[in-house]
Parts: sequence; structure tokens; C-alpha cells
Amino acid sequence: MRDAINAGRVPGPRILASARKLITRGEYVQNLNAALAESILNQEFLLIDGPESARQAVRQNVFQNVDVIKVSADENLTVPELAAAAEEAHRNHLKLAVHAIDKTAIQTAIDSGADSIEHGNETTDEQLKQMRDKGIFFDLTPTGYDHFLLRIMEPSVIVSPARRSARAIADARSVTTSAAEMLGWQDKIGAIEPGKFADLIAVTGDPVTDITELERVRFVRKNGEVVRNDFASH
Repeated sequence: MRDAINAGRVPGPRILASARKLITRGEYVQNLNAALAESILNQEFLLIDGPESARQAVRQNVFQNVDVIKVSADENLTVPELAAAAEEAHRNHLKLAVHAIDKTAIQTAIDSGADSIEHGNETTDEQLKQMRDKGIFFDLTPTGYDHFLLRIMEPSVIVSPARRSARAIADARSVTTSAAEMLGWQDKIGAIEPGKFADLIAVTGDPVTDITELERVRFVRKNGEVVRNDFASH
């Protein structure tokens, strides 16, 4: 799909593809139907069983021309295994993103040289400091896991609307520019500046005060060309 979009054969967004995720044969896959487990694993994942197999898994994805390496970490993944994957990814000028939810997996990602940690539900304050010091991006994904969404939303109840709006604007800018840097595309996307892709969307309301406005996109421009313009009919 990425290649078809880039070649102009089908319309679509810019895609950084990770292909199959690297994973250990642990709890993550124990719930699969035993009769289908192997076929699902072969289609969706590359198994890690030691540092050398981690390197081989990265090389296999590199051979398939991926843009980023994605690892799903659990308590079974060791630091030597993930460090080997990170080293091989970096040797091929690719970033390593780690799906990590529990404290142990998050610490493994931190200690192994990951470029970003996805989800991070059980991240501690100490781990956040380590991530900051090492320059690891935190791709926070709000979920209902263990009341996580409730816990991160509670502070907003005592913040004044004016301050909340100002903070949201600052956060929104940070989200686009920081995300671009996390992807290694800061010279291409994340801000409206000369020399970068002219990718823009427009909505009729203010998404800072009503995030659902982003569900009602009225205008899309990609690379300077208009893809959609609902305003033209008015």
C-alpha cells in the first residue's frame, strides 16, 4: 500500500511501514487458537529467540524495505535481545519503536536503546526521567487499560478552561513537531515552513476546544495538491 501510494497508483496518506513486528514466544500469543497460531505468527510477527535471531529478524525486515522496526516487548524479552535488534536497526539507519505496557518491558526498552516507547501504561516517574535523559520518545496511547485513561484525565477537572485551552494549544504544537522528529522526518513534516511537504487539513471548528472536529475534516492538501475540498461547493 505504501509503495502504491508513493507511485501514485492509489490515493492515500504518507506511510512509514514497519512490516512484521518482532516478538518473543510469550504471553502475548498464548491466547491464539492453537490450530491457527503458527500461521498467524508467520504472517504477523518475526519471533525472537536470542540476540542473533533478533538481528536476523531486523535484517529480514530491512530486506523487505521497511521504514521503521517495531518490537512488541513483554516480560520474556531480554535486554541483550532487544539491544541487538536496536543495534542492527540503527546500523541500517532505522529507528526502533517498542510496544511496551508493563514496567518490566518499559525498562527493557529503556535499557536497550529504543528510540520510542509506545503505550507505556505502567510507566513510572523514574522511567520517564530516564527516557528524557536518553532522548527516548514516549508515544502515549490513552486506553482504558487498568483505568489508565481515567487517571490521566482526572487532572483536567481542576484546571481552568482558559489554562486548559492554552496548554492544549502548546501540546498540539508539540505533538506535530515532536512526532516529526520521532519519525526522523523533521525536515519534511510537522510544521508549515518553506521546503517541507505542503500537507494540510482544515476543519470548520476549533479542535482545541472540541477534538471531535478532527472527525469532520473538510479540506485536505497533500504535497501542495488539493485532495479534498468541501468548501468549494459553498
